[in-house]
Amino acid sequence: MEKICVWCNKKFETDTRQRKFCNKVCYGKWRSKHIRSGITYLIKQCPICSGSFKVPLSNKNKKFCSRKCFSDFCKTRSGNKNPFYGKKHTSEVINKLKGKTFKHTDKAKKKMSVARKGKKFTLKHRERISKALYKGSPYKNWKEKIRKSFEYKHWRKQVFERDNYTCQKCGCRNGNGKTVYLEAHHIKSFKNYPDLRFDVNNGQTLCKKCHKIINKKQMLGNKNGLRKTKESS
Repeated sequence: MEKICVWCNKKFETDTRQRKFCNKVCYGKWRSKHIRSGITYLIKQCPICSGSFKVPLSNKNKKFCSRKCFSDFCKTRSGNKNPFYGKKHTSEVINKLKGKTFKHTDKAKKKMSVARKGKKFTLKHRERISKALYKGSPYKNWKEKIRKSFEYKHWRKQVFERDNYTCQKCGCRNGNGKTVYLEAHHIKSFKNYPDLRFDVNNGQTLCKKCHKIINKKQMLGNKNGLRKTKESS
């Protein structure tokens, strides 16, 4: 990415958008002129409300005093009043705009991966992320929406850890070149007992095969997937 130095107006290459100077010397000269002299902000006049406001030197291109004035300015330039109304970019301009898309370099990607390696989010942080992601979720199925939530994933992990990642029916588990897909089963129905959905005591670790058999028995009307005995029948 090519940028122009704020102090000496020379072109230089950089990997980040935040860099404004070609070297430390130019940054020191700019700092001695502005920061050390006590000039840390500029006073500008808003074109909408004609009020004066302070702008820091890092954001000297700011034109409006508030978001409200900026929205009012956008309203005045909508439709036929917009100077770009009925015009289109040329193919050359479109190609230039495409080339301005920011992408991390391979070195930057490696640095980020090394910095994040071995780190894990806390349970509170993961819960906040799940609420932010699934607030107004597009999922149509209510059951799928719950299964994508943090509470359900945390409940499933607790059930697996309690049962030592072992199927409670056939006793199979991963290892020795064998891969077993495990699932967390609700002993009491997920639909009929909403208060027990995230109760660990209501969970059971099963392999996919055993889970399918128990679900079929529950669909046929047998309580908790158990076969009917002669006495009960």
